[in-house]
Amino acid sequence: MPEQPSISRFFKSSSGKVDNNVKSNKNVEVVGNSRKILSDFKHTSTRNGDLNGNGEGQAVAIARKRISSSLQEPSEDDDLEAENMVTNVSTKKLKKGKSLFEQLTPLEQQFINLKKNNPDKILAIQVGYKFKFFGKDAITASQILNIMLIPGKFSVDIDNQSAEDLNYDKYAYCSIPDNRLHIHLKRLLNKGLKVGIVEQMETAAIKKIGDNKNSLFERKITKVYTSATYIDDENELDNELMFNKSGNCIFSIVENQQADSKSIRISIVAVQLITGEIIYDEFDDDFGRNELETRLLHLDPVEFLLITKNGISISTETNKVLRNFNSYNNRFKKNSSELRILNKNMKKSYNEYLNGLTDYFNNHSESIQKTFDFILNNLSQNIQICCLELIEYLKEFKLDSIFNMVSNYQSFNEIDKHMILDSNTIRNLEIFNNLTDGKEKGSLIWLLDHTRTKYGYRLLKKWASKPLINREDILKRQLSIENIINNCNSRSLENIIKFLSESVDLEKNLNKIHYGKSSRKEIYLFLQQIIQVLEIFNNKNFKIIKNDNFTSDYLANLFDDLNEMSNRSLKLFESFFGMINSWIAKDDKLDLEKKKLEYFNQKFFNYEVIAEELESMRICGRNLDEELAEIRKMLRRPQLQYISNNKEHYLIEVKNSDIKNIPKDWIKFSSTKSVSRFKSPNIIKLTNQLEYHRDLLININDSCFKQFLNEIDSHYDDLNRLVKMLATFDCLLSLSACSSLNLNYNRPELVDKPYIELYRSRNPIIENLSSSLSSYIPNDIRMSYSDNRISIITGPNMGGKSSYIRQVALLVIMTQIGCFVPSDRGSKIGIFDKIFIRMGAQDDLIKGDSTFKVEMNECSSIIKNCTDRSLVLLDEIGRGTSTVEGFAIAYSILDYMINAKSSFILFITHFQSLNFFAEKYKDVVRNFHMGYSVVENNIKNNEGEIKDDLPPLDIVFLYCLSQGVCRNSYGLNVAKMAMIPLDIIQNSYIKAKEMKENVETVKEKNWGFKARALIEDVLRDRNQNCLLESLQSLVENME
Repeated sequence: MPEQPSISRFFKSSSGKVDNNVKSNKNVEVVGNSRKILSDFKHTSTRNGDLNGNGEGQAVAIARKRISSSLQEPSEDDDLEAENMVTNVSTKKLKKGKSLFEQLTPLEQQFINLKKNNPDKILAIQVGYKFKFFGKDAITASQILNIMLIPGKFSVDIDNQSAEDLNYDKYAYCSIPDNRLHIHLKRLLNKGLKVGIVEQMETAAIKKIGDNKNSLFERKITKVYTSATYIDDENELDNELMFNKSGNCIFSIVENQQADSKSIRISIVAVQLITGEIIYDEFDDDFGRNELETRLLHLDPVEFLLITKNGISISTETNKVLRNFNSYNNRFKKNSSELRILNKNMKKSYNEYLNGLTDYFNNHSESIQKTFDFILNNLSQNIQICCLELIEYLKEFKLDSIFNMVSNYQSFNEIDKHMILDSNTIRNLEIFNNLTDGKEKGSLIWLLDHTRTKYGYRLLKKWASKPLINREDILKRQLSIENIINNCNSRSLENIIKFLSESVDLEKNLNKIHYGKSSRKEIYLFLQQIIQVLEIFNNKNFKIIKNDNFTSDYLANLFDDLNEMSNRSLKLFESFFGMINSWIAKDDKLDLEKKKLEYFNQKFFNYEVIAEELESMRICGRNLDEELAEIRKMLRRPQLQYISNNKEHYLIEVKNSDIKNIPKDWIKFSSTKSVSRFKSPNIIKLTNQLEYHRDLLININDSCFKQFLNEIDSHYDDLNRLVKMLATFDCLLSLSACSSLNLNYNRPELVDKPYIELYRSRNPIIENLSSSLSSYIPNDIRMSYSDNRISIITGPNMGGKSSYIRQVALLVIMTQIGCFVPSDRGSKIGIFDKIFIRMGAQDDLIKGDSTFKVEMNECSSIIKNCTDRSLVLLDEIGRGTSTVEGFAIAYSILDYMINAKSSFILFITHFQSLNFFAEKYKDVVRNFHMGYSVVENNIKNNEGEIKDDLPPLDIVFLYCLSQGVCRNSYGLNVAKMAMIPLDIIQNSYIKAKEMKENVETVKEKNWGFKARALIEDVLRDRNQNCLLESLQSLVENME
């Protein structure tokens, strides 16, 4: 449409109504055209479902609403959108000589070309102050975001349109405001989608002066996001859409079948973009993929890159584990992202990967060359393959630079430093989430977490899932925690705690700087906090820290390192911080353009480039002032000033009675009853120049900002080391809080070999969930190689057996993390290398395993992997099959663990006859039960005798560990608590009593037969040794 000599809009009058006296024809014509369009459309759009309650077509009703809105809130983009919408239904014939593609609008043609080149993405296309989704993307976005969909074409194959598409001239679309982009974006990413952001690459001002001023705005995909690669959000307090607090991980897998075909070699590389970590590992796994599942729970990925050979998909067993993991996330984790699983076909040979890595790392700095050497010399070929595939994948997101830093590479399985808790242990001990509703409350990390920072929380989570196994390392943490508790009132400690409490996510911000994705405000806050660290640990304040009696060597070394960095390697950050205009960086109300233009001050190391363009803008400003002086003379109004109206600046406002004095070549922009507003041709020329130089200055400032980021990033290693030290101190503070805020927590003495001696110990989770901490029943625990290495625990249902053995495992983990434990002074704990647990009853539908198969799989894994230094928890082995088979399996597993292994074992069972192991293996095996009291039923019959066919009235749980065997499980008491009808319970009691009597009768008969045979042998004067063995067996059976 050619430019009009008069540009005007409707405005609200003071009463809020449209001013009907606006002296402009353009808006009147628009309204008139809209009325005509609505009238025509009303007769042409009468398909089923298109009529609203007033008999109008849906699109007509929407158009009325849009046009009404445009009258209230003027926007050229909204008017155009309404006009496009109401003419969306096809009412015109194909123009001769033009293809269907040529008849589309330039914007729609642009969309088709972008979509055909990016079929794997949902495209959000910037159009003015909105982002629009077109075609099938619009359907997806409107459904997820719950926004209006304007009907139209869907397919980008314009030459093979469906019958439905032929009904429309334009594409279906929906739109969102540009200032709400990231809010809506996170909702799309949470559904596992890949979203491309298409932005305008030129401004209107630059376009006016350029050679292509009459063409469509150039648009390109500037950003691509998935749930794992989205790190651009600045609103960390958005709880509704908060992603995983630990960050979202990308996980690559390569499988190699071993020669024996019983196991498979799996290589993994996991990238955590927020922390900058690249975690690699290679391991053999069995058909159950227990090792892989363990790594999934530790790393918590949301995207998978499955690298396969010859187009053959990943193994069935691995696929099942991934589906199980996805199912677990969906069940237990609120707002968890749907998993993205991508298959990538492996290149023909390893040499292709080697050449790819060489090309990527060549011609870089010396530090990056060291990274390449590390990859070649320390990582296996399959891990190298994973690395290159991830590099190529992350290039699209401009995040591949994470692979450049050798300090980012970490091995998952550091056997000599950490205990790796396996997947069953993480779940059943509720390390990260409780098993009831999947929330963090009620888990071990919930108990331990008193961190002040997000980067501290992420490190604490690693500490909780990877307890230490070196005595000296554990002792360092223990002494540091004790030292912090004893100096909790020190001024220096308060300063550090205050800093951490106000800290932004320094780890995330540092890596965003490395990727070149930080905002101006984030950079300011990051540098501000670095300066605060320098102030806390500078030489002057460091003397105060030294005087605060921190005797722990671990803490002292930490403080010394922070002091050294504050006075040397990070000192120059004071000058970086001084280059920023703080009042501009902090003001959230300023628009982005103003922030860009005034972010740097004259101290910036390349300010002359900015100053040059600023001078060009000042010249334009002076020329406008000179033009105003000439206009004042011409109109004889010495006080005349420029005004702004509706985002139009440098307007000359004239009373309507004086319009006759205005030159004919002036352009009217708007008017009211009393005044009109104009621009002279020279003002238009000068304002265009001013906008041009302003846009150039914005581009220059963007370039300077990138240069600033690169300068900060050149100190990545020092900054990363600083953040890691702050995170470590935050974790020590958190464990100190856990150790001191809870009642009666004490530091256990460390013993080199596995050993447990705890006095009045409690379950830390249950104790903190209870309304009254004093009501928890404490227990003593003593286990050693020579005495009570294996505890067989019986007791009534719901008597606290499972809670007790969980308690033992949790206290061991807390000790090896370095935390104090809920027990009395004098407690001792040895160091275990692994903890295994078999607990609960559930089937695995995805793997096709029954409840009993799951139980046996877990037992098999424990038997294979436990060592003489392991702690093993076995809960009700054999419950998933018949009583005879269940007893036989429980007996055999326990017998094997006693004789073939030397692990510490807590064995819960309802097979009371297994108690004989304590007699057979005296001292090594002991019998225990959870204490209880029986309230008998004293109802009497008609003869006044107590009825013996009624179950006990009640069972009182004492929750104390007692010596000996409990001969009854009292399951009927639980049935009564579950409100099973009393007649069923009474009938069950009678039946159980009969069965018990029958068993006792059989036993007595067998004993009688054996006694009789023994007497006969004595009368026959048989061998004395045989007689003694028979007699001993008889006595045992009698007992």
